[in-house]
Amino acid sequence: MNRLRGRLVILAMTGLVVGLIWTFNGHEPQIDTPLPLLHVDTLPPQAQVQLVDTALTGTPLAVRLEGRRAVASDGVWHQWPGFAAEGRFDGPAVSMRLADATNRLRVVIDDGASGKITLVRPGTKTIEISGLPAGPHQVRVETLSEADRPARFVGFATPSGGQALPVAAALPRIAFIGDSDTVGYGNTGHQRECSGTQVFAETDTTQSFPARVGQALKAEVTVTARSGVGLLRNYGGSAGPTMAALYPLAIPDRPDLPDDPPGAVATLVVGLGSNDLGSPFAAEEKWGSNAALQSDFQNALIAFLKARQSEMPGARIVLLSFTEYGEEMITSYRAAEAALRDAGSEVALIELPKLERKGCHWHPSLKDHALIADLLIKAIDSKQ
Repeated sequence: MNRLRGRLVILAMTGLVVGLIWTFNGHEPQIDTPLPLLHVDTLPPQAQVQLVDTALTGTPLAVRLEGRRAVASDGVWHQWPGFAAEGRFDGPAVSMRLADATNRLRVVIDDGASGKITLVRPGTKTIEISGLPAGPHQVRVETLSEADRPARFVGFATPSGGQALPVAAALPRIAFIGDSDTVGYGNTGHQRECSGTQVFAETDTTQSFPARVGQALKAEVTVTARSGVGLLRNYGGSAGPTMAALYPLAIPDRPDLPDDPPGAVATLVVGLGSNDLGSPFAAEEKWGSNAALQSDFQNALIAFLKARQSEMPGARIVLLSFTEYGEEMITSYRAAEAALRDAGSEVALIELPKLERKGCHWHPSLKDHALIADLLIKAIDSKQ
């Protein structure tokens, strides 16, 4: 359930970053331990990593991109969760240039076998990694957190003496649309009451159910999801664009940047409605109850799905109904399933069981994400 309300404060210290400080249910949590700008999780003994201000030098690497993005002359812009860039090279060193003041990121060399590094809002920096074993390597940078503003990936390069290698072939694409449950909000946490820093540090989209499905089915995943967002109304009736308005935008805060279409969608997974039907109504809202909202939500859901159906001809559609939010959710999703089938789509409906929701602010835990992923894998894989 999305329990986001109140204001956002961003604090920074030299070499340290403090996470997003949200007001939850009228209580502003205390600022806790700042997060290090750079943390080496694993790296070969002889290897070194440093952040520098200078531009990339050396041989540029070809790049395979994942997630929604916009490609511009100054790099690849991204704001939705689940962005990643991947390259391959032969040599002992690699560099990457980022302009990112909003995300937690992970840099992975050879799927972690040759290194894993975590960055927290590095800003505009070049990350230089040297002293790797001789031979071919794969480098990947991926966002873990939910961004509150656009960020930019500039590129990879290998220094003089290194060789750029071709990137892996494109994979089938699975697109996910949802809210904080899809993002993986606070999913690695071990408590329901979290400070803002804990939410920031314990959200890991690479361990959410979209990423798990992509890994299991060897597919590229795009995640169009935002905490607190609804289809007709956001959490608690809060102001701001709903998913119907946000979805067409590759970069929500930069509507001038066009979507970079990463290829045809094989499967679309939609799980919206938690904020529409699972949050209190504000006095000024026209509905006042889920019963009053149900018909409008159902119609909006069907219209939204039919628009996606038109954009993605031939895609299988899987609907995720979070049944904990009541009969109005169940009824709406069953009606949407029937409408899509009548319109000629191959569609499946998954009615989720009750989740343990031990993540931050009662969000799905890693166990819940694994359960949802297993159900999705079975539904998608059975049709491949």
